[in-house]
Amino acid sequence: MKIISLSFLWGIVFTVLIFAFMCCAIGEDFIRHKDRRHPALYKYVIFIFMGILLTVFSFLFIILTATNILKIMSGIDMSHSPLVSFIGMFFMGEAIFILARYFAYILAPEFTKKSESEIVQAQKQTILLSILNVFIELFVIGYYRDVLWYVISWIFC
Repeated sequence: MKIISLSFLWGIVFTVLIFAFMCCAIGEDFIRHKDRRHPALYKYVIFIFMGILLTVFSFLFIILTATNILKIMSGIDMSHSPLVSFIGMFFMGEAIFILARYFAYILAPEFTKKSESEIVQAQKQTILLSILNVFIELFVIGYYRDVLWYVISWIFC
């Protein structure tokens, strides 16, 4: 596997920062509001699951576009395709937006300045967006699971 773009390093830094943000947001919220958050533990599990999926998707996207791994494994060269890079960056931005919206409207709705009905409507939209986002990420990760396992085994062996 050969790194063919400088964006590989920036992508890895970005992926690590996404994961660090997710962990810090959960940790800070747990420490600050541990008495009020206990009944809603499943909401945090969903947030963590979405964050881990986003991290894995980001890592996989960076590996696919900034290395020659697909050319080695299946003869497809996606490394110089600006359309693939744009689509991946757009989807990662959308996933980060959904993750931040989930944190704002599902985990901490008391800090928003909207009315109760607007918060409920935003929560419904956020849950729908989260479900669709998780399905898309699972599909992409499942489709390229061979590449992901190859890279993970390459890193740890």
